[in-house]
Amino acid sequence: MRGDRVCIDGTLRERNGTEFDTDRLLSSGYLYQRIHTLAHRPLHLAAHTQRLTESYRALYGTVPAADEETLRHEIALTLEENRYPAVSNLVTLYLFPPRDGRPGPRMVSCTETLVYPGYTLWHSRLKAVTLPYDYPFPEHETALSRIAHTFAGEYARRTGYDLALTENGQGVVTGAGENPLFAVCGDTVLTTPVESGAAESVLRQLGLELCREAGVSVREETLTVETLRRCDELFCLTPQGVVSLLEWDGRMGFNITAEKLGALLERAARKKNFEFGIR
Repeated sequence: MRGDRVCIDGTLRERNGTEFDTDRLLSSGYLYQRIHTLAHRPLHLAAHTQRLTESYRALYGTVPAADEETLRHEIALTLEENRYPAVSNLVTLYLFPPRDGRPGPRMVSCTETLVYPGYTLWHSRLKAVTLPYDYPFPEHETALSRIAHTFAGEYARRTGYDLALTENGQGVVTGAGENPLFAVCGDTVLTTPVESGAAESVLRQLGLELCREAGVSVREETLTVETLRRCDELFCLTPQGVVSLLEWDGRMGFNITAEKLGALLERAARKKNFEFGIR
């Protein structure tokens, strides 16, 4: 059965086998990164590793026991063992809290096969609703943030929307669930800075870099509920690429900038360049 094995500290194991109960691990605290892989090669792995190291140090006071080359090997091994095709796939890398003063275990899990190879402009535009919900340490990608985003996203879909926009209870819009959100106001793209509650992520840096490469003016500025009422366009960055929003909170938007970024992604794909110079 495809997807029934995970890699824990370099060793392949059955999900919820006798040696490791992965459900129990995932019910604890953890840090995570969603990583786009192409031909079983993780994209932007250095940036993902840096994000995890910074978060682990900030929240647990130590650094994880994994380097980039080790993670690259473990990701490829897990995809091959689970017979994922050599196209674009999504894996999730988890780092668990320290135990007895030592870094906790790490786990690589296959998530899904993506629709398109590399990054692209998503084929359909989505409808979103803004929901108020908050959680601690919003600048990091954690177990608690993921639970909050999952719950809000499921609620949005039950009520006829495709996704939930995160409003932190103080009027600040920090993202589109676990994905970074960008608003187009006039000729400038705005996105909430980390200091105002946005999660620092590889996708956030990718969105900023795409705007710069496309020649689009981009600025980190706090997005508010009021900003969303007057902006011209909203889009978010997901592991698949750019997703344009058709409607949010009853307001219809354009997709001019999203189309421009999508054209940049298509040119990059033709050149077999799926990685951008993000930090």
